[in-house]
Amino acid sequence: MKRLFLFDMDGTLTPPRQKMDINCELMITNIQRSGSEVGIITGSDMNYIKQQCSGMFDMSLTNVNKIHFLPCNGTKYYFNKQLVYSNNMSEYMGTKNWRALIGFLVDLQRELCQTMPASFPLTGHFFDYRESTLNWCPIGRNANQKDREKWESLDQDNALRLPLMERIRDVLSSMDVEITVKLGGDTSFDIFPAGWDKTYPLENTDIFSSYDEIYFVGDRCGKNGNDYEIYSHPKVNGYETTGVLDTLNIVNKILEKIVSYDDKHP
Repeated sequence: MKRLFLFDMDGTLTPPRQKMDINCELMITNIQRSGSEVGIITGSDMNYIKQQCSGMFDMSLTNVNKIHFLPCNGTKYYFNKQLVYSNNMSEYMGTKNWRALIGFLVDLQRELCQTMPASFPLTGHFFDYRESTLNWCPIGRNANQKDREKWESLDQDNALRLPLMERIRDVLSSMDVEITVKLGGDTSFDIFPAGWDKTYPLENTDIFSSYDEIYFVGDRCGKNGNDYEIYSHPKVNGYETTGVLDTLNIVNKILEKIVSYDDKHP
């Protein structure tokens, strides 16, 4: 039985934008020792994966060369230190649509700067183009934990981001290419071509076609979250987590079931 465990990063393997701790490293090592494989599929690019998983890349019992790294919602794929494939969003959209999207988001950022209260944090690095995904973070990706908490307080009950997302969707709907916007983590938006969500490697490549069972654990599994599509995919056993400790519990229970099954079906 060939099995794969796929994990989201922020809110699943790590607290948002923080480093993975030793317990998650040991969990991944235990999965590998059980004979299963591991993949990390996240909206962030590979540089953020390396920052947050630095312990695994330095000195670790985990075999990082055998982990499937799938940044930018899986529209990029690294395995055994090699880039296997990558996609380009701006080329897909074309110059006219791409410039229209960037111009609209810049205007929206300016509007927030002018209309939001003084408690609204502004830290810099508002846009992160990852070739296959555009991430817009209204408070800036340089935000620290205190800044993030201020944003979350302002965004309580989705009072800020859902209306903003609808405005982005209105602009995208006028384009002659199909583009999607999702909530990215706690503070940002992920914008990408339709179908370039986390099901991309399942639907557009054959890299996981040989697996008998695929498990996915993520924290943004609601319809507006960027884990929704893969969480609900028919080829995937999806699990929604509330955080790192919950992820550890979920995986321990799955591994117990696997050991029990394999003992009965040697």
